[in-house]
Amino acid sequence: MAGTSKDLAKQIKEQAQVQREQFSMIQAQQESINTLKQMLAQLLKKKKKGPKTKGKREAESSSSEDTESENTQTPSPPNLHLKRRII
Repeated sequence: MAGTSKDLAKQIKEQAQVQREQFSMIQAQQESINTLKQMLAQLLKKKKKGPKTKGKREAESSSSEDTESENTQTPSPPNLHLKRRII
């Protein structure tokens, strides 16, 4: 029986280590998600502000040109729906 309890203690210790590593990975993933959220928020905020140097008439007349040039230069980002899942 002594060997069995030692084996059980070893398994519990190994399982605890694995759980600590998993928790660490989850924390790193959460930090990455938070960073991505911040970056997206900054991009959306910048996009809402738009160009500051154009007057109202210039903005209206060049809006179709801006949209066309934006479509050819950079594709629009995909819609990301991030859900937090607690384990």
